[in-house]
Amino acid sequence: MNLLPDNIYKKIYMYIFTDEEQRENKNSDERIRRCASHFICTEKKTNIKIPEIYRQDNEKPRFVTDIELCFSVSHSGKYWVCAVSGQQIGVDIQKKSNEYKQDIAERFFHPDEYQYLIQNNFKDFFDVWTAKESCVKYTGQGIGNDFSAFSVVKDNRIFEYINGVRIKFIPINLDYCLCICAKDIDEKNINVIIDPLLPTIA
Repeated sequence: MNLLPDNIYKKIYMYIFTDEEQRENKNSDERIRRCASHFICTEKKTNIKIPEIYRQDNEKPRFVTDIELCFSVSHSGKYWVCAVSGQQIGVDIQKKSNEYKQDIAERFFHPDEYQYLIQNNFKDFFDVWTAKESCVKYTGQGIGNDFSAFSVVKDNRIFEYINGVRIKFIPINLDYCLCICAKDIDEKNINVIIDPLLPTIA
């Protein structure tokens, strides 16, 4: 059970970085911990020791001890993104390109998604891709055999609720698509911070 009050539990902080170090994905764990520290300092008005990150094959990364915070990370092109929240969350960012769209959709997407993309000449390819990726990052499944088993398309549009959770696109750059997935998403609870100054971790 999460002990955070609802006004904090539902908060989502999107930390978006454009520096060269993170584009090369160096020191990722330290920066995730610094993002978590910033969230706690900002929302709970206190400082706590942010634990190390536990990583195991086929499991969603998490803090080794429970600090009532979840995180999700994605990087593409010039951006590295970390989403932090009191609730489970998934995030995905993709740089748009014109390569291999049909091949990827035919191989990895649900048939309903593939047909939807054919009808709009693959215009929404990256919306579908990031929506699906954010969903499997939310559940911790990752891309596997189940990636084509569910559809983010319903009634010939990308549906905002998938299996009881919500997806939301965050505008960032016309050349990129960014999507988050969480149970409770309210626009007033989303904070987008570009290249923030973060606290150091002791």
